[in-house]
Amino acid sequence: IIQCLGCETVSFRNYSINSENTDHEHRPIPTIRIYPKRSKDTLATKHYFNVPYNLQRIYSETVDSYNNNNLTLCGAGVRGLVEGICQENGITEGNVEFTKKDGSTVTQLRNNLQGKINGLHESGKLTLQHAEILHEHRFLGNEAVHELSLPSKEDLNLAIEIVENVFETLYEIPNKGMQLKSKRLKK
Repeated sequence: IIQCLGCETVSFRNYSINSENTDHEHRPIPTIRIYPKRSKDTLATKHYFNVPYNLQRIYSETVDSYNNNNLTLCGAGVRGLVEGICQENGITEGNVEFTKKDGSTVTQLRNNLQGKINGLHESGKLTLQHAEILHEHRFLGNEAVHELSLPSKEDLNLAIEIVENVFETLYEIPNKGMQLKSKRLKK
């Protein structure tokens, strides 16, 4: 067990030597593994008290995918988190505006992810700006899953930060507000 002298994070270090893993002079080459994986690019999983368990689980798996360079899976996880946020908030549909072939604009109720994100805004859970940002998650996840494209680490890092902000907005801050209110009413 080791501890960083800077941030004081504790990790497990596995040091092993295998007689079959040698260099050209037949000297053993050690294998060193650190658990959990740590580097300057590693994201720490944040812990939330009020985020539903399923969202926390998917969030943790998404961060693990990011840290292990499983970027396509991480992109799918980000999209899954957006879908899960809608589900946990009881949002099953929302209005989607699109342009028909004749150039006219039509708004229809849709139960796809685009509609659900719009439904988060329509229900008052998120601002229009937050909903538009979540649409970017949808695009990122769709490209990762449906087109098998590899999202960049920078884009995924931003996407994870935004999900963390949405967790704060939807789950943590309202609970903290309720705590303040109940303390005020008890006086």
